[in-house]
Amino acid sequence: MFAKYAIPARTASPTYAFINDFYGNESIKKIVIPSSVVEIKKRAFANNSNLEEVIFEDNSKLTTIEDEAFINNSSLNSFTIPSKVSYIGEKVFLGTSITNFVSNETFEWKDNVLFGKNTGVVDHYYAIYINPFAETIRFPDEVKTINSYIGLNNQYIKTVDFNQVWGVGLNVFMSSSLENIINYENIKDIDIYALYDTPWLNNQEGDYITLGNCLLKYNGD
Repeated sequence: MFAKYAIPARTASPTYAFINDFYGNESIKKIVIPSSVVEIKKRAFANNSNLEEVIFEDNSKLTTIEDEAFINNSSLNSFTIPSKVSYIGEKVFLGTSITNFVSNETFEWKDNVLFGKNTGVVDHYYAIYINPFAETIRFPDEVKTINSYIGLNNQYIKTVDFNQVWGVGLNVFMSSSLENIINYENIKDIDIYALYDTPWLNNQEGDYITLGNCLLKYNGD
């Protein structure tokens, strides 16, 4: 048996509500979130290293998971996205061990990539998370942009196939172990630090280091 915690019924979990091993209660490994909760606020469950399971009650009304809500929950290896969730912020699952999602109509887990549909742009899907233990990532055909930070400090990644991606966010693979990049010709918008401090960038020769239509680095005078 492991300790579990039932989140009090409310319409929204406050920012920083249950952070840092539930403020020192390291025995909590399972939480149950009531169906009445509509939003999970920024960093609500951040840095709970022993948390292994998040359960949403049936008929969950949850629509929003804000930035860093579950960041650095290193024992969390699976996650079910309630059916009404239409927004997941940045770095929500960064630092977790999630290798499987049960997704919904807005978000899809495919080829080790979690991506969502931008309802304001036709056929525009954006990646928000990658399997942190995968050595090779090929972004699915649907994915056109990559949210910030999803591979930050990742020390397992070796090869990335950008496929149809044209936009790459902040610090996407910064300080990671990325060595090889494939199919980057479509890229037309990339953060200058997206590949900073990676073996791939450090091994590039010549004055002008480019990716797709973008200049990443200039080594000359």
